[in-house]
Amino acid sequence: MSQITSILPLIDKNSWRWNVQSETNTSIGAGSSDKLYDAESVGWFYWGLITVKGSGGPESEINIDSGRLKVDSTIAEFYESGVTGRGAGAPSINRYDTTNDIYGVLYEPRPPIYFNEGFTINVESPSDKSIAVNSDMLELEVIDQDRFISSLRSVLIPNVDIENKLDTISQQLQRTNNLLSTQIGQLSEDRLQEITQGERTEDISPPIDAIDSATEELEDSGQPNTSDEDLSTLSK
Repeated sequence: MSQITSILPLIDKNSWRWNVQSETNTSIGAGSSDKLYDAESVGWFYWGLITVKGSGGPESEINIDSGRLKVDSTIAEFYESGVTGRGAGAPSINRYDTTNDIYGVLYEPRPPIYFNEGFTINVESPSDKSIAVNSDMLELEVIDQDRFISSLRSVLIPNVDIENKLDTISQQLQRTNNLLSTQIGQLSEDRLQEITQGERTEDISPPIDAIDSATEELEDSGQPNTSDEDLSTLSK
């Protein structure tokens, strides 16, 4: 379900929400820890940004526990291991400023981490130094599991009833198309026959000039003249 974000607009909006947990300039005494993130429901963890200030920053430990994944390392260990980009499991170091004692940790797993057994992120200061921490954590929280799952299924699993109706409509359209093709073909044959019969009628009809010429020849030969009715009959 790594691509859950792409189908969120199709899922019931009342079943999920974006949730941010933040800490602002929280002071942590020497040898103490603070829970920066605590997810107790079901959802996906998208990213977390932690800024540690103070000389104890490099020795401060980041603890990540998603129920399936556990990471425990100091900021200095992350930095020295070369983790400076996005990763599936480990946080990356996006600022390591020893001059101003500011250390930035970005945790942006790809894909987002799914959790259903709780998810916690803690920071622990070194035993002899205090630190100040700012943090922001973003999660996709499922607030109504039954509604979310039902909506998700309707998106991912084809609706059999709708498919059957579409098949029926497709079959009806095909039958209608076949019927129209047959009727059009029959009309074309009938029209062709009409045209053919009309051409034959024009071929066998004697020209008017020929009828007039024949009439003149009969008059010159002394034969009885043909009536108009007879000519009409002849021309048919």
